Amino acid sequence: MSDFQVDGIDIELNGEVRNLLFDFGVIEKVQDKYGVHPIKAIQAMFWAEKQEDGSELSHYRASAVIDLVQILLDAEVSRRKFFDGSTTLRKYTREEIGHIITRKNADAVVGAITQAWLGSVPKPEDDEAGEEDDFEDADSKKKKQTK
Repeated sequence: MSDFQVDGIDIELNGEVRNLLFDFGVIEKVQDKYGVHPIKAIQAMFWAEKQEDGSELSHYRASAVIDLVQILLDAEVSRRKFFDGSTTLRKYTREEIGHIITRKNADAVVGAITQAWLGSVPKPEDDEAGEEDDFEDADSKKKKQTK
């Protein structure tokens, strides 16, 4: 029997270190909620709008960030109970997560979610073998194919 342990990304939220990990339970919950591949749900966190001067202003979609954080934190509680038998970690409501994530820590939270996803995806053996990056959208792939 293997002693395989998966690692997620640690982030401090509300004074405690939490571990974000895209295991199959999380992937299933994200697929059920969004009906798409988890990378599409991660991409849904990002939003940009054109300013009057033509520049682009980038934002985070609060609802998508809160959804993913809640799914990831709930999964961590469940995972700790399964592997350790119990946990002192608590589940947060959407409203509580909305209070915990602020404009000051949003970059770190979104970065941790993205890193947790990237850490859960196997690395290609040869990057030059024509493998596409998980974050490329269909339009980018089509453009590459037509060149």
